[in-house]
Amino acid sequence: MHIAVSGISYKSADLSIREKWIAQYKNIPGTVLLITCNRCEIYSSGPLPENLNSHYCYYDFDCFFHLCLVASGLDSAELAETDIRRQIKQAYERASIHDLPSSLHFLFQKSLKVGKEVHSSLFSHHSLMKTEKLIAKYLLPYELLLFIGSSQINRKIIELLLDRGKKITLASRHLPNPFLKKRGISFIPMEEVDSWWRYEAIVAATHNRGYLIEPHPNPSTQIIIDLSVPRCANPKVGVVIFNMDQLNTRLLQHHHSYEKELERGKETIKKKCEQYMIRMNDCRISI
Repeated sequence: MHIAVSGISYKSADLSIREKWIAQYKNIPGTVLLITCNRCEIYSSGPLPENLNSHYCYYDFDCFFHLCLVASGLDSAELAETDIRRQIKQAYERASIHDLPSSLHFLFQKSLKVGKEVHSSLFSHHSLMKTEKLIAKYLLPYELLLFIGSSQINRKIIELLLDRGKKITLASRHLPNPFLKKRGISFIPMEEVDSWWRYEAIVAATHNRGYLIEPHPNPSTQIIIDLSVPRCANPKVGVVIFNMDQLNTRLLQHHHSYEKELERGKETIKKKCEQYMIRMNDCRISI
């Protein structure tokens, strides 16, 4: 066996199951662990870890095809998203700190290349539904906003709202962003998130062990958009909560408009993978 992947994704596992997976599995030397809000996958060049309770396993060509599909954004709820390539690259770089088999180096380097090429050829001129635009639309009725975490998605949403006259506060573990500070964004340390109930609307997109938002007897908050996996908001908080699964449902409604692009992309990926698998076998890349 040269390459293999085992995992779960938003397509077959709801948020609660993905949370359990993320909490259970860590990087194993010689493998690459890819964790995003919508998927958790382990890539290996040898036998896959036992007792994974995964929903799919792919080997060799199918593994290559799958990662190229993911890297191109064609397997995402937000069709043709670009952030997934950054996440794949980061997962690969983290794993590369330890010794990785050459087959995994080949797999990830070529999949990232194919993903970029396919995305550019199919969607460079399309106006696609983006997560940040959808969330910004949800937030328009509210004035006093709290963003938890200085993640890329939070920064994108904030940028869309900067000229809308909103009172925006960002809770972060990091130093304030000078650009955002100049634009009138307020900053609080993460330790002050327990005052969440003072804000009309909240977007949480950060990594945390345990809930940051717990029930309050009389919150002013009307909506919480929780993009974190594991979740930041206790489901019992008593406020309307949108989580990743609910947002995915909205995003997936737009896929049918791009069926031709999806088929063309898959056909291109198939041809690329066939070529790379021949190269892999010819070079006798070791397990």
